[in-house]
Amino acid sequence: ALALATVVVDWHRGGHFAYRCLHWLPGVMAIQPVTCVRPGSFSLSVNARSQGILTEHNTSFPELLRRLNAEDSLLMGEVGERVMELQTFAEALTALSSSNVLSSSYYILGGADGRGAIVTRFGNASSVDVWPLGIEGEQPSWMRVQTNVDHWVSLDSGAYATQRRQRMVDLLTAAGPAAVSRESLLSMYLTDQAKKGAENRTQPEDTGVILRPT
Repeated sequence: ALALATVVVDWHRGGHFAYRCLHWLPGVMAIQPVTCVRPGSFSLSVNARSQGILTEHNTSFPELLRRLNAEDSLLMGEVGERVMELQTFAEALTALSSSNVLSSSYYILGGADGRGAIVTRFGNASSVDVWPLGIEGEQPSWMRVQTNVDHWVSLDSGAYATQRRQRMVDLLTAAGPAAVSRESLLSMYLTDQAKKGAENRTQPEDTGVILRPT
């Protein structure tokens, strides 16, 4: 059903193609998840961090509306729109790290030159976590897997989406960087078998299946 409400939009500037985005129509542009590609430069995926009791933006609706009246304050989709007007990965990373973001959001940035980073914004306009490729630690240095949980939250915590994240890390690690292709990534993405030991993690639903059945 979601696929039927999703469209690809080509954006042009000065009569020339600039970038392409995948939009989910039922969402409001300023707060919806979106994935865009500026060919030869960078790609950007935007997603809410799912924080807060009343909204996904780490605040209540009244407080969110109050913040919106502040000068140059932006929601996650508005930040994405501004970034896609930029020309380079470096410019995009700087903007994602420094913009006055009111939404609690994840920005997954990939460069055509092999660079990449996950930028986590906390919804308080200033705090930021930048997790680039090239650093060993929670995941191998050549990959970054981002689900609906902060990267510093461990699998052992039992937090939501950690099983799904670990399943993808395991699949990518088993394949190795040399074997990663569009076809192999799609095959991993469509993994529909529960991870051993996580079959009963249904509340919340996080069994290691990449796309949740619901």
